[in-house]
Amino acid sequence: MVGLAWIVLGLFCSIPLYFSGHYLSFIDAVFDGVSGLTTTGASLILDLDHLSYADNTFRFMMHLLGGLGLIVVALSLGIFGKRSGASLYRSEGRSEHVVPNVVHTTRFIAKVTAILITVSTVLVMIVMLISGIEPARAALQAFWVSISGFVTGGFTPMQQSILYYHSMPLEFILMVLMVMGSISFVIYSAIWKGNVQPFFKDIETRTTLLWIGLMVVVFTASMAASNLFSDLPTLLRRGTFMIISSFTTTGFSVISVNQLLTVLTSGAFFSLALVMAVGGGTGSTAGGIKVYRVGIIAKSIVSTVKQAVAPNSARVVVSYNHMGRRILSPVVVKEAMTVFILYVITYVIGALIGIAHGYDATQAIFESVAMTSNGGIITGIAAPGMPVTLELFYILQMWAGRLEFITLLALFAQVIASVVPRKSRFHMNNGADHGKGRPRSRERHLGGTTMAVLLALVLVGAPLLSSCAPTHVLSDDAVVADAASGEQDAQAGQDTSVSDDSAEGAMLDDSPASDANVSEGGEGIEGAAEQTPDVVHAESEHEPTDVTGQSADGSDPSEQLQDVDTGIDEAGVVADEVPKDNRVNTSQLPDSSFIYDASIADLETADPYMNEQTVQVVGEVVGDRIDSEFIGDDCWILLQATDKSYSEVSVIMPYSMSSVIDRYGSYGNIGTKIQVRGTFHLACKDHEGLSDLHAEHVTLVSPGAEMSSPVNSGNLIWGIVLLVLSLVSIFSYNYLRERQR
Repeated sequence: MVGLAWIVLGLFCSIPLYFSGHYLSFIDAVFDGVSGLTTTGASLILDLDHLSYADNTFRFMMHLLGGLGLIVVALSLGIFGKRSGASLYRSEGRSEHVVPNVVHTTRFIAKVTAILITVSTVLVMIVMLISGIEPARAALQAFWVSISGFVTGGFTPMQQSILYYHSMPLEFILMVLMVMGSISFVIYSAIWKGNVQPFFKDIETRTTLLWIGLMVVVFTASMAASNLFSDLPTLLRRGTFMIISSFTTTGFSVISVNQLLTVLTSGAFFSLALVMAVGGGTGSTAGGIKVYRVGIIAKSIVSTVKQAVAPNSARVVVSYNHMGRRILSPVVVKEAMTVFILYVITYVIGALIGIAHGYDATQAIFESVAMTSNGGIITGIAAPGMPVTLELFYILQMWAGRLEFITLLALFAQVIASVVPRKSRFHMNNGADHGKGRPRSRERHLGGTTMAVLLALVLVGAPLLSSCAPTHVLSDDAVVADAASGEQDAQAGQDTSVSDDSAEGAMLDDSPASDANVSEGGEGIEGAAEQTPDVVHAESEHEPTDVTGQSADGSDPSEQLQDVDTGIDEAGVVADEVPKDNRVNTSQLPDSSFIYDASIADLETADPYMNEQTVQVVGEVVGDRIDSEFIGDDCWILLQATDKSYSEVSVIMPYSMSSVIDRYGSYGNIGTKIQVRGTFHLACKDHEGLSDLHAEHVTLVSPGAEMSSPVNSGNLIWGIVLLVLSLVSIFSYNYLRERQR
């Protein structure tokens, strides 16, 4: 029942996600639904930064529900009563009772969660307000990341995860919150009663300290070989956060996916995978094998060695502390080894399936560990458009890892036994016994067949619906806006004199002579920058962005209908082929006299060669203007690509440059589109290894605009129907339960 409830609820949760319009297919929405409920945190959503507040709240409510557990929430509300509570509680991978009564246990878990999330929300909101985020957005985002941090979920309201906030105090608060989420609620119960000593004597605490200490040493030693990520401030800030996020299987990140693959050494990469594979404490919201089981296996090895060296007449006894002194028994060791082996087998199978689909072996291993352990730190394999077969297996891994396999295996066994029943099992010699046994046989057969049908619908119906469903990501208004931006981006490309006929299409000479060619009166961009502190403003929405109003060859930029960077024509449709001449010349050494006309997607996937190169990109400003931590006159903005890749790059600039931005992109708002010229850093030493772009010139491409979002009557009707069905199901269940009593 419990195992089936998780996947069925995941399907129901995917419906409102799909109707948000931010998914390529329905199966992608199912992936996110299961990821949210299992607190994995991996997401296939597109353009997260423009998602509505309601849809975002729904995502984090899935985390809260799944992190505490469906049965925990139901028992704390008294839905299942007291009779079947204990067995249902254990079926979600929880084997320990905080207090003797299971209902009181679930209510204690809910109480601790509410207190810690409330305190964290207040602290995080204060930090966000100081950083310059608007009060309403600060309150909501503080609440969302606090939920995700404590239940070790991994969803964030912004596409760049915690990296987006550029705040060391915020990262410290979340590290503490993640660690608290990975501690067993049994220990919280002891502390609640004033008994602190069990926490320090517990086998989980000691195993955690030894394990994390060992992996920090390995991670630091391996990162010492990296040229871009080896300085002490970077290791302390980025490295510590990533180790904590991996250990608690939260999935928060303060480095980009590209840095994970290009900047981290292979040793550091596998260190994160190992930490994520083990996970946090039992009876907590963390995933993975659990340090408690690792400690028990280590104790079992010690016991085996002692028995080997002890005399035959000696009786070897090994004890451990876990809420009191306990004797290591074969039953405890068997349970730990069984779950450990099941996790390892699933890790290996998932990696082999990823390799079979043509992905790199190291990435496939990392991704398989992230899915099974519900870790959520991904390397890019789990992405929109991934193979459906691999996506379905990842969904199965998340489901199995959250329930710790036993419940899932029991479900499969019951389905198989009901589909292929053994007649001898229900064979009775006399008629009376036969009459008593048959109804039970039919009942079991009917229940198992029902589960088999539902599983078939999940595995077959989901991809079928995915293939039949329309692909829609943005509303029509947004598509029109993108079409307009494509034309304006083309104008911006002409205004800055991007020469496609030059020998090196991606290189522009930034010498004074070249700048003089841009301006009629001999004033280049440098001259304009001296008058308007490195910011060039457009006179109107439809006029070119250069101060001259025409391109270098004297033609009208508005006649250019093709965006050189993205291949978007005036109808807003991506062309089949992107011009191949706009590429970085790999033989060109880094030199400020050359500018690489790149796309934001190029920077998001840049290799070390692009480090410290001068580039210029065009994109939409999204999110918030965030104050710099260390330089009072600077601020951070987030630039998003307008070519439907939704790639992003963090840009730091003086406040004087940000004055050109009139609107920041979010739900219902199209942000200001600007062109930024500056120095790109793959791992900036000034900002503790952050991948960023230091702006030197900012040019306005087009002002922001409000995007209308009319109510979709069809989606509204479906929502009402689902709500009514849910209410009917709840009342029907309560009625039948009372009738049975």
